[in-house]
Amino acid sequence: MTTARIAVLGTGAIGASMDADWARAGLDVTFIEQWPAPVGAMHKNGMTIDDVAAIVGPERSIGAVLRIAANINTPGAVERQVPRGGTCITVGTMDGVRTPALAAVVGGLGHAGAISISGDIRASKWMKPPEALTAMTTR
Repeated sequence: MTTARIAVLGTGAIGASMDADWARAGLDVTFIEQWPAPVGAMHKNGMTIDDVAAIVGPERSIGAVLRIAANINTPGAVERQVPRGGTCITVGTMDGVRTPALAAVVGGLGHAGAISISGDIRASKWMKPPEALTAMTTR
């Protein structure tokens, strides 16, 4: 079995918090950063980032909606306000099909929090988390 390779676009406080969980779990994670110093290095050495799904294909793209809170007040030091047990992740393929790759992502992301699969990941971005809906109905 080959080891899944994960690329994370944007490894600020949230990405770094979850990336650390995956790395500790032994997953092969590559971080793609947007902070000024790393971006300067990418500009100096040359790098182009386009629409990921257009490059790798929508069949190889999985979207995610994250419910987590974290800050970086000092470069390299992440303060996570929501522990792994309180982190919620929703994932799905672009066409809603459950694929072996999606199953592998679910297995990997499970190291960073509770995970669910969406049949319409684009719509999931705009939905309220279940706990917010419960709070709204009980008021």
